[in-house]
Amino acid sequence: MSIPAPLARRSTSAFTLIELLTVIAIIGILAAIIIPTVGSVRQAASKAAMTSNLRQIGSAMHIFCADNKDRLPGMYVAQAGGVPNNSYVLGGGQSPYIPTTGHNRNALQSKEQLGRYITLTRAQLDGQDFFYCSLLESPRFASTRNPAAPRTPTTLMGDKVMSNNGSLIYPLGKKGPDQFSMRYAELNRHVSPSQRWFLIEIDKTTPTEVDPNLSGAGWFSDLPSKSVHGSGWLAAMYDGSVAWLQRGDKRLANRTL
Repeated sequence: MSIPAPLARRSTSAFTLIELLTVIAIIGILAAIIIPTVGSVRQAASKAAMTSNLRQIGSAMHIFCADNKDRLPGMYVAQAGGVPNNSYVLGGGQSPYIPTTGHNRNALQSKEQLGRYITLTRAQLDGQDFFYCSLLESPRFASTRNPAAPRTPTTLMGDKVMSNNGSLIYPLGKKGPDQFSMRYAELNRHVSPSQRWFLIEIDKTTPTEVDPNLSGAGWFSDLPSKSVHGSGWLAAMYDGSVAWLQRGDKRLANRTL
């Protein structure tokens, strides 16, 4: 007796339980291979983007020097309620969001400093106007910081640097009257610019030799919980290069004795 055609088709086209489990296992194996790879690719892309950002900031610093008789970017003094307010060209902990008005505005947007060499866009946060400097923030940092604190600093500035003889120098000037920034040639006499950072990425695991007081900053709790690019930190060096500094690298100790 022959099997009816419809029944025959159903029996030949159905999946067995073993076949179904095999397909699920293959999908699981592929996912285990692909998902970490995608994460690594995203991290590498973010690292490459931030490397380019820091290189552009380094180039801007050197163009500034060329336009200002070899002098590095320095400080400006704003008067607020009769009280002088000294501020570095990039601030201590530098947020990508910079207030457009007010005595505490950062000199990054000043025409006398790096603002004319770096692209700034307009942004609003809580009804207040800001400049946004995309060069100061990697995609990875933006995705891992506290979303409730968008003004969290992303980098730390090397406002004071250890010289070759062990003393501290101030390439960008020192707070106080007539404490001007150095000329680049003068900096060369004190240190090797390729060994000292101008800007460095920061997070909660940034080594204490970078800044022993970092954990006491008011915004420290909003930093990413670990290095956003793996096992180290990107840094713009004073010679305009970008270095990948890992724990134990002597170049991390930029400003400690």
